[in-house]
Amino acid sequence: MGAFSPDGRWWWDGIAWVATTEIQLAIPETEFERSGRLAEARSLVNTRKSMTVVGYGGVGSIVGIPLMPIFLVAYYVVMIRLFKAYREWTLELLTLATAQLLGPDEPVEAAETTAFPPYRLWPGVQRDFAVAVTQAHVLLYWFGDYDSPACRVVFAARPDEVEMRVLTGFLWLKRLAIGYGGRWWTLRGIWGAFQPEQVVAALANSRTHPIPVVTSQA
Repeated sequence: MGAFSPDGRWWWDGIAWVATTEIQLAIPETEFERSGRLAEARSLVNTRKSMTVVGYGGVGSIVGIPLMPIFLVAYYVVMIRLFKAYREWTLELLTLATAQLLGPDEPVEAAETTAFPPYRLWPGVQRDFAVAVTQAHVLLYWFGDYDSPACRVVFAARPDEVEMRVLTGFLWLKRLAIGYGGRWWTLRGIWGAFQPEQVVAALANSRTHPIPVVTSQA
């Protein structure tokens, strides 16, 4: 079973100590993938791209303008389904990754991930930072690509070393600010596909009911 050093900078993989930021994980196939739901999510990405092309054309069309309210509702429904799907997949990945790092006796209490439209004209999915909270650790992950299971560990820390704040911004969109070691990271999400309060509650519970941090006996 793997374990982190008390300062969170090293991880014991059962054979040797590995720097936390250099951890390489082989995450097995998730139930989300086996069930075909990832393929459905990918098809929603293409649907959203096609709808964006239609939307751009409709803005400049006299015929299309009256239909824009209906189009926008349909577009929003597709977007919600898309981001909820990628969020669900990512949370499964976080559960499996954390089990590899900490073992089955320290499961994920709550997790959250960025699932947000990137700031550009062409549609896409921004899925980069994600966080998992256990009873004794907070793990921040980073995904290099929204459509890949591959991720790396940004930091591993004890709950009392981490700060979390839920922020509400423009159009009441929420953000989860995570502070550790003098730095801050921000997770973003859209309505219906982002629930940062659960992670904040899990962090508060871990602080209130701390357990000893397990380290390698090697």
